[in-house]
Amino acid sequence: MEFITQSGIKCFKEGEAKGKADGKAEGKAEGKAEGKAEGLALGLKLKYGEPGTKFAKKLIGINNLEILDSIYEGIEADLPLSELKKLLKPKASVKK
Repeated sequence: MEFITQSGIKCFKEGEAKGKADGKAEGKAEGKAEGKAEGLALGLKLKYGEPGTKFAKKLIGINNLEILDSIYEGIEADLPLSELKKLLKPKASVKK
């Protein structure tokens, strides 16, 4: 099991804070999503190494905060990278 260092957590939170600040300054959710994706990229790199960095490139341009939040929660829950990749796909609605 790999761990994120305290400095990694600090950088992640700074990236998230930057995203929130950018989002407020621009008045757009895209700024918040961009900052969150940057923070996630660092967290993925620190926790999963090169495979995490490759996965982080797929987060570029994702403006769906629910998807990004689920990836954040997956990192905190220590999910394997293969499970995090599944979180990129939107959940299908259940038909009755």
